Amino acid sequence: MGSNINIFNFIPSTTGIPQAEFIMLVKTDNAGISNSDQFTIPTTTGTYNYDVDWGDGNTDTGVTGNITHTFSGGAGTYTVKISGTFPRIYFNGSGGSDALKLLEVQNWGTIAWGVDIRNSFEGCANMQLTASDVPNLSSTSQMLNFFNACTIFTGDNSMQNWDVSTIANLNYTFQNTQFNIDISSWNTNNLQNMRQTFQNTPFNYDISSWDVDKVATFVQCFLGCSINQNLGAWNLKTSGTNLSNIFNSSGMSTANYTDTLVGWANYVFVNGGPLNTGMANQIGMTFDTSRSGGANFATAGDARTYLTTVTPTGAGWTISGDTVI
Repeated sequence: MGSNINIFNFIPSTTGIPQAEFIMLVKTDNAGISNSDQFTIPTTTGTYNYDVDWGDGNTDTGVTGNITHTFSGGAGTYTVKISGTFPRIYFNGSGGSDALKLLEVQNWGTIAWGVDIRNSFEGCANMQLTASDVPNLSSTSQMLNFFNACTIFTGDNSMQNWDVSTIANLNYTFQNTQFNIDISSWNTNNLQNMRQTFQNTPFNYDISSWDVDKVATFVQCFLGCSINQNLGAWNLKTSGTNLSNIFNSSGMSTANYTDTLVGWANYVFVNGGPLNTGMANQIGMTFDTSRSGGANFATAGDARTYLTTVTPTGAGWTISGDTVI
């Protein structure tokens, strides 16, 4: 049977109509673990008790785990609505799921997402976000790998309104996507981990106002990322901070890379840390010693010398891989 779209329950992605359900648009005959006329909702550990409207006139109620549905209209594109207790969807990569069948998240609804929502949409390489509402993340702290490997995912401006104030872990969240939305207004006061968060993305917005004073690791955060912003205003965690590969092969200009390090040097000078910080493999970056050294140093070269001089005279940082001019 040829592909079709069920017109009775299909909600066009352009409507922006807020509803209580979590709503997905799925294409059953894309590759996946289920048959070409089926779709499997993936779950993981936790308490589930949810209802599903499959968009073909059929429903299931009181579902407590994974469920596979065979669509009465055959292979095609359907709108699937989930309501009830549903703390986490768990595609966890395309190899063992129907991740490639997901085309859109059209609505987040009123579902309260759980404490740990890692790997939720990982590997959903055909997915876009068209929802105009925001997810309820009030109980969520672990968001790592959330959109990792959603290779065409660009994000949506509605993400500017997300409340991420409880999130501690953004490791790999946007890695290997096309994400480039202005999320500079996000409240990151509980953020602790940013490993590879924006790796291999076109992301390039000014997030210098983010509160990162609890973040322990920025390893490869912007590796291969298009970012070209001065992040020198960041108040770094005063101990135990890892900056290895943070700007490796990124889009940082000489001016912004230099001014970022100068800003951090001034912060360390005033606040006494972080000391002995590793900032290895800043490959492709150029540091200009002739630029301003900020409030506490005559030149950028002086600021770098302070950073790389052993304690207690300097900060004891190890910076490598970049070119110093």
